[in-house]
Amino acid sequence: MPTERISYTDVLKDGTDKLNSAIDQANKAEVDSLTAINTANNATETASEANNKADFTQTQLDQVTGASTIDPAVEQMKVDDTGFAHPSPDARLRSDHQKLTSELAEIATTPKAFDAVGDGVTDDTQAFYNMVQYCNGFERVHINLGRNTYKVNKPVNDAKFPTTAGFILTSKSVKVSGDNAKVLLPDGSNFEVFWILGDAGSYTSETDYMATTHYHALNDYAEFNGVNFDFGTNSGGTGVEKAVKFRYVKNAKFNGIVYGSNGNGVNFEQCNNIEFDGMVERHSQYGVFAYMCRAGKISGLIDGDGIGNRAYIIKHGYNGEIFSDIKITNITIKGVKDYGINSGDTLESGSAVNVTNHEKVRGVEVSHAKIYIPSGGFATTALRLGQYTNGWKIHDIDFIATDDLPIAGNVMDVFGTLADSAQGASGDRIGNHDIRNIRFWNINATGGAIMMVRSLATIRGIKFINCKGSCLYYPITAYSDGSKTAPMMDIDDLEFINCTVVDDVRDSLIFSDGLDVSIGSVKFINTIMAAPNSYLIFPKGNTKVEVNRLVVDGLSGNVTYAVFLNGLPNQILNINEIRAKNMTVTASSLQLIRSDSKEVNLSNVSADFTGNTSTNRNILYGTANTTKVKDQGGHNVVNETAFFFLTADIAALGINSTKRTFYRNSVPIAGTYQNGDRIINSEPYQGQPKGWVCVTSGSPGVWVSEGTL
Repeated sequence: MPTERISYTDVLKDGTDKLNSAIDQANKAEVDSLTAINTANNATETASEANNKADFTQTQLDQVTGASTIDPAVEQMKVDDTGFAHPSPDARLRSDHQKLTSELAEIATTPKAFDAVGDGVTDDTQAFYNMVQYCNGFERVHINLGRNTYKVNKPVNDAKFPTTAGFILTSKSVKVSGDNAKVLLPDGSNFEVFWILGDAGSYTSETDYMATTHYHALNDYAEFNGVNFDFGTNSGGTGVEKAVKFRYVKNAKFNGIVYGSNGNGVNFEQCNNIEFDGMVERHSQYGVFAYMCRAGKISGLIDGDGIGNRAYIIKHGYNGEIFSDIKITNITIKGVKDYGINSGDTLESGSAVNVTNHEKVRGVEVSHAKIYIPSGGFATTALRLGQYTNGWKIHDIDFIATDDLPIAGNVMDVFGTLADSAQGASGDRIGNHDIRNIRFWNINATGGAIMMVRSLATIRGIKFINCKGSCLYYPITAYSDGSKTAPMMDIDDLEFINCTVVDDVRDSLIFSDGLDVSIGSVKFINTIMAAPNSYLIFPKGNTKVEVNRLVVDGLSGNVTYAVFLNGLPNQILNINEIRAKNMTVTASSLQLIRSDSKEVNLSNVSADFTGNTSTNRNILYGTANTTKVKDQGGHNVVNETAFFFLTADIAALGINSTKRTFYRNSVPIAGTYQNGDRIINSEPYQGQPKGWVCVTSGSPGVWVSEGTL
């Protein structure tokens, strides 16, 4: 408040009071002024200190961001999240900023923004074309089709692209989404609806497009999610129709439905990380076609409805480009005529092919699948690991026949070898496949083979249920250069349940014409012998056959010969354990082992022939070719006619045996036995011998009672 001035009319007392008040206010103003000066000085000092610190920090930052080599921490700052090392941390920061800015610059649009109607009746082709041309001006696009139904046809494109191309999207990142949106195509439209294409700007002609020089010019990302394609009526003709073709894309995904294509469902060509989780129904050619891709996952349903030829095909290509690390899992295949899953066999033709240095189709995993065998079987095979395949993992798959008609080809063909020695390095003829937990249901293989193995593979946990004919077949394969390859059979944990032998030799349940055979455990449960000469296991061209455990529980039929295991000349048979019971089969000869092999090593046979009326019931039937038998003992045999039935003299055979014990109700009248062999009476009662001992080796030898009960 201002001090009141002294009036001329004021008395001395009033003037003095006003004068003193003015002096007090002047003194206060002086104090406030000094305080303000001190505050200002302090602020100046603080600002100066902050400025000095900022200068120091900037100096340090300049030293770091401009540095090329200061210390390991700075070196690490140069490496971005993709693993690329920039020249300096500053260069990395600028790159990250540019990348982030680009990622944020996504445009979103819909066909209706370009005057599409989306009622499923109006032709929205031009609106789609205008939308795509607009989107191609941006690096990142999101097209939302909503819950609409769009009817489109083939647009007119630049002549530098193939005439089959539809709507071509070339942005670095493309996302097409919908809420169960539909794209309708007229019958016979015969074009590929969407192309997601990398580096389209570098093409000058269709010929240039088809070249492989742009393989590494990949777009970043492309996704179709919640979009369904309906090509209308498909009577089984062949054409080029496809819903989406991904080409040169780093991350390509499809989740939707494709119906009625007279070509393929979805193509992935020369992509990196692919993902399919959808359905393709009533297609003509391939459900999913993957070519020269690296990494990814394929799931879903392929239903050819009796029209579709193939469900999945996976192929390799040029100059060592590898198809690898693909997982095909949680899938169902049905109604497909030719192939279920096929890796392809041949290299692509043309000057770019370099066969000698070609890499294999490797690291593919197929698992948790149900593949339904169509009427009469696939024209070729349900699952084929073709030539050039290597290191596949096949597990947890059910192959299920839909009728009892004989299949025309094979259900599963494990190839994995090269065509001839000119097409690979020396010895490069193995598949190294790992096959486990496979089940074959109700398959009639009288016209083919259920599982054919032509390359090295580890096979574990395979079941054949209600199957007929050749179940597991190892053939020898001849090549155009005159050479041959013969895979080694390495199998364990096999089961044949309610299966039928329907023809001689090749249609034995297990047939091998390859190299050595190694069988861990194999079980035959309730097997029917229906061929005149019925074999469970027939190793034909092998040099060494090893069976660790052979179990037969239930064997029926009326045949001439019923044989568990057949041995041929020049083979060595090693049988560690046999368990056999419930054998009601009627045969002239029921032989656990029928051997022409030069050497047989046998132990731990437990066989109960009780109730069997076959004329000859032998553990081992051998010919003059069998020059050595080594019997390790540990047997428990009931009601056989002869343990050994050997055509040659026992001394000449060089039998090396421990003392054996048999269970019979009488001494043998045929077969070959050795001094010290013992028979325990299997039907003992008072006044009868408790057993017999062989005192002179021979056929059947001389037997003496051990005394009466």
